[in-house]
Amino acid sequence: MYKRVSKKIEILSLLARYGVMDRSSIAELMTQKVTKRWLRQVLGNLASSGLIKKGSLQIGGSPCHYWLLATDDKAIEQVSELTGIPINQFRNKSTHWSQYPHETNCTKVQASIERKLPYVWVLREASGEFRLLPEHLMTEKVREAGYLPDLCLGVPIVDSNSELDKDAYRWIAVEVDRSHRSSNRLAARLNTYTRHTSFSGLLYFVPDEASLKKIESIYTTREAKKALRIKGGSSSFLASAVLSNSLFDVQKMNVKCGAGEMPLLTWLALISLRETHKRDEVMEECLPPGALFNAQEGNT
Repeated sequence: MYKRVSKKIEILSLLARYGVMDRSSIAELMTQKVTKRWLRQVLGNLASSGLIKKGSLQIGGSPCHYWLLATDDKAIEQVSELTGIPINQFRNKSTHWSQYPHETNCTKVQASIERKLPYVWVLREASGEFRLLPEHLMTEKVREAGYLPDLCLGVPIVDSNSELDKDAYRWIAVEVDRSHRSSNRLAARLNTYTRHTSFSGLLYFVPDEASLKKIESIYTTREAKKALRIKGGSSSFLASAVLSNSLFDVQKMNVKCGAGEMPLLTWLALISLRETHKRDEVMEECLPPGALFNAQEGNT
């Protein structure tokens, strides 16, 4: 009986922390395996109790169901009491039903990174923790234009003396696209990140190989790569990868960067360098996977 209650609380905790998700994603993120029948029944019971609600949409002609916390104050307070999560730490984003699949994909990227890389600070847009993001990274004009990244990663700077200070981190913007974007829209987004923000890098997840080639081509041939702000690190500023449909092992993932591929851990190591103007130079020397982070892990 205790295990069933604890699983219910875990479901509420996942929805409070990550926001809207479909049933298969909830099952994938849970620490213990559950049957589809059990999960369907529990979600129905939680909905009947008024703690969560269901949203549906048509994808490819078939109905898809998504689950999220109820929004009334009484339900939110009860979920906070049950889970022990403060209300100000809930992911509370007003999301149109058409964005449910995108939100689910962002959750899988977030969970994959934070579960395997505990020394990386992961902040999700529209979460309580997002306010911890250093203000200098984005101007008010950029924020008002809607160029908030889906996620932000804080990578500890090599040889940093302060493990808890936000200034001891290099910050990376993470964009997650589940569908194709026009060339002009991609170019505008790349130009914003390279010229009008202070992020040290951009990790871009795209839906397929064709989009991967497209974004690399746009970054190389248009103006974004020529931004003076990223001089010395323009080739290593952008890393891109095809979006996974499930949780993935970031320690085994390769990303497209510059003229070739490299392990994601190697790219993160490049971002963590104190001498930012030497990133491209170091990249050409082909760092071994995770070389700089091996030393970091013992300090976190």
